[in-house]
Amino acid sequence: MLFLSIISHTAADCLTHNEEVRKVTLEGVSQMEELAKKHGVKIVGSWNVHTKHFQVVVYDAPSYEALTAWSMEPPIQTMLDHYMTDVWPAATVEELTQKWVQQKWVQ
Repeated sequence: MLFLSIISHTAADCLTHNEEVRKVTLEGVSQMEELAKKHGVKIVGSWNVHTKHFQVVVYDAPSYEALTAWSMEPPIQTMLDHYMTDVWPAATVEELTQKWVQQKWVQ
């Protein structure tokens, strides 16, 4: 399953200005891939808009529970404690189109 996440923070919590946030973010990022593999989570892509203090991340995970278990690993959770995070299940346009045709949602 694909999941889309929007991660944001205040200017005061920006890792470029806040030493504590920088420390826990660098620690979390250094372990992110290894812990993701542990839970079967793949980080498909990550895009940052620095001037707006937000990031978009696409994950591929076997389930929402697997993604949640990954996010609760101590270095990841400590990092995310400084951010506001929204996560939604997502699909590609091609996947949705195929489902629409199969389920006759469109004529």
